Amino acid sequence: MKNLRVKYHKTIAPSLRAIIENLPEYNPDAEYHVITVGDYNNPEAFIIIESADKKLHIVDILVKGDEQAAAIVFRLILIAAITRNDITYRRPVFHPMLERGGAPEKVGDIYYLRYRDIKRYIKIGSYPTGKNNKITDVSDVAVGHFTLESGEVNTGITAVLPHRENIFREKVYAGSHVFNGFGKSLGLIQIEELGTIETPILLTNTLSVGAVADGLISYMLKLDPAIADTTGTVNPLILECNDGYLNDIRALALTKKDVYKALEASGRDFEQGAVGAGTGMRCLGFKGGIGSSSRVIEIAGKPYTLGVLVNSNFQGGSYQNLRIKGRNVGELLTGEGDGSEDQGSIIVVIATDLPLDARQLKRVARRAELGIGNTGGFASHGSGDIIVAFSVADRYKHFPEEPVFSRELLHDEYLNHVFRATVEATEEAIINSMLFARPVIGYRGRFAPPLSRHIELFDDLLITK
Repeated sequence: MKNLRVKYHKTIAPSLRAIIENLPEYNPDAEYHVITVGDYNNPEAFIIIESADKKLHIVDILVKGDEQAAAIVFRLILIAAITRNDITYRRPVFHPMLERGGAPEKVGDIYYLRYRDIKRYIKIGSYPTGKNNKITDVSDVAVGHFTLESGEVNTGITAVLPHRENIFREKVYAGSHVFNGFGKSLGLIQIEELGTIETPILLTNTLSVGAVADGLISYMLKLDPAIADTTGTVNPLILECNDGYLNDIRALALTKKDVYKALEASGRDFEQGAVGAGTGMRCLGFKGGIGSSSRVIEIAGKPYTLGVLVNSNFQGGSYQNLRIKGRNVGELLTGEGDGSEDQGSIIVVIATDLPLDARQLKRVARRAELGIGNTGGFASHGSGDIIVAFSVADRYKHFPEEPVFSRELLHDEYLNHVFRATVEATEEAIINSMLFARPVIGYRGRFAPPLSRHIELFDDLLITK
């Protein structure tokens, strides 16, 4: 597809309004949006949409050829998915243009199309993504959530499992990096010392670290009867962010049973945005939370996968520094956030099937901060910027069969590929955490708006096919 100048506008030019005023379904009190190809006032092609009641209702289309139709409709599909709206229309003549979305559902005289299963909204960098653009594109990795939304309680747990076998006996190599240490995470000291992970990685809110650790320890004791009996104790890995703006964090609402629910829900597919540990999080003035992205790296003809999962909660009260693909969107915004840029933190979990050791994984973890910086983060005084990276390429046995073992290891000369992929995937995961997030009204009526409300400021940066 050639580079067509496609743009979404929340207002329509008088010339386009004059066209739809003659349509039977025209409503003078309705809010009309338009997607154009070419000039706003005199476009080459357009779709005019009535926006109301969680629907983007197509009222008129003008296109000149398949390329324009495909470009405009694909932009509409992305906008509908990001804003969590349905696409509706009355005229069957629109069917051929919208067929890529599947068969529409007809209710009365209205056709409905619901687009939710979008793998990618925005392309960051040059490396291709994995199949689902998630951390679980890395083999064996699984993610599960437990979400608690009840009145003023908006919190949860997100579990990242490096694999689903007994991870205490089959540990994975890992490295961690604390860029700014305003955090209360548990378990990082042993990663730093031994370079391995021996439990699932659990993300939650700051004051629930104890309860979640209690649940994870209980889970591990049931998993392996040798722990703290015939062998040593276990190192639970709990990473946290403060969700106290949207969540009554003092309620201490999470329990050890909720840990089991998050672990039991783990799988290859998982939600992003305001879910699990991300339920009460804010990022750069908007609703943040869980986001993910992956990259495929080819080294000497062999493909490897690297995936990133973030819980974004940094600079939650301030949009001024928000950047998307290098565009300073924050400079274009007014009236969002509470003005405070020194609130919240970010957790980054990196997984890969590249054969890396603990030293190399620590180096990889450090590069995630560049991806955070690309979105506008600057590791403020009150931010906990915590990164953990692990590899599933090989396992470290708790009970060794032989005193000496060997393993494959990537030469440092090839690490630049890994570093670049980490920066790209981290940046995209953070943007995804906001694009996938719905708005939340939380504790004391506080509101976290979705980034999607300003989509017209950056819709031209979205993917085009």
